[in-house]
Amino acid sequence: MGKLTDVDKIFECLRKGQELPATLEARYQRLNHARELLYGVEHMNTQQICKSIAKKFQITVSAARLDVVDAKRLFPFLDPVDRDFEKSWLIHDIKATIQAARKKGDHKARAAAQKNLISIFGFDKDLGNQEPPSLTINVLNFNPALIGAKELPKADLDKLIDAALDADAKQEAGYEDIDWEDVKTEENA
Repeated sequence: MGKLTDVDKIFECLRKGQELPATLEARYQRLNHARELLYGVEHMNTQQICKSIAKKFQITVSAARLDVVDAKRLFPFLDPVDRDFEKSWLIHDIKATIQAARKKGDHKARAAAQKNLISIFGFDKDLGNQEPPSLTINVLNFNPALIGAKELPKADLDKLIDAALDADAKQEAGYEDIDWEDVKTEENA
């Protein structure tokens, strides 16, 4: 195994719940700030994020760019996306945008936001002749009495089974093998 990078060491410490060594704390702070800018509410492009990190931590923009790349690599493993939460947040944000556009009278922005909302809810997909979703219930403990069947004592049940087997045997015995007689011909006469 090769030499561990700072990001690998940070990942292992965070995964195991260990405290970060002092030598990695500053790097972690930069990576965490990059994550906040990448996944935060304010949408910024990579160049803006790099400039913000460089300014806040007084490092070069190229060093900040490495922090952004490493943050993109590190945090998806530590912070998996909660799709339901993100979808809910996105729907709320789009509805707020629709309301703001309505107040401003900006019909283009409102239509664009509504189009996004329609897409999220799936109203733009043609359902065609699809069957509505159905509910399937697997019954693991079946009780025949629930559908009106009568409970039989074991002795009576055994008699019914024997009677059914006897009836099957009689039916099979009803088929007789037919003995054929040889027809006399001139050759074998």
